[in-house]
Amino acid sequence: LTVLTLPSTIETIGDGAFSSTQIVSLMIPEGLKEIGEAAFGNNLHLADIQYNAVDAKATCPFRESTVSSISIGPKVRTIPDRMLYQVKNCSISHIRLPEGLEEIGRSAFSLSTLEEINWPASLRRIEDDAFCYTRLKKVVLGEALTYVGNEAFENIPTREYLEYRCENAASSYYRGINQYGNYETWGRPFVKTTSSEVVFGEKVREIAPCFFEDSQFKADIVLPESLAKIGHAAFAYAPHHGHSLPVETENHP
Repeated sequence: LTVLTLPSTIETIGDGAFSSTQIVSLMIPEGLKEIGEAAFGNNLHLADIQYNAVDAKATCPFRESTVSSISIGPKVRTIPDRMLYQVKNCSISHIRLPEGLEEIGRSAFSLSTLEEINWPASLRRIEDDAFCYTRLKKVVLGEALTYVGNEAFENIPTREYLEYRCENAASSYYRGINQYGNYETWGRPFVKTTSSEVVFGEKVREIAPCFFEDSQFKADIVLPESLAKIGHAAFAYAPHHGHSLPVETENHP
């Protein structure tokens, strides 16, 4: 079994359904709704994946597989959780995302070799850990974006450019005592990440609590005149050269 084209009628694929095969080329249809854990796991020759599932749920579908190429279909609205997480040998550096994409799932591309993607204007949610520990060089948070998850862009030391255009994107902000009795902060999308250049859009109204906490800026920060609210610890512990605040901006808890 080297070429697998799944029928358009299929809706569910169970855990490990095609694990440890010799699949080289895989086509996933638009109507697929659920992909089981490691459904295509431990396949060491996956050279071409055509992913067309519009809104599927998945858990590490390619765990321990070698993946060298993946294309995302034009109707895809959701990149599922852990899409490329725990891939054994991922040599993908570029992925093109379709206009119309609305959500990138939790840990979807984390720990991958990804360096470059396009940023659809339709994107509304980026979940926790979505791009952490990747090699992204450019991040664009568009006007439609309403939520960026905890540590979504954690520890990306190579990032050269950040463009922030979302009017009032929220994060999963939480600061308190966890179940183990330890104090913790939750909701820091850019923790331990370095940015060489940062641009804020002219329609930005609010920067959420802890949004840029513990990230590093290598250039001055110029905040737009449209900005009305800066959340608690939004830029805390974030070394930078300087910043320019709009006249009427207020600091909010």
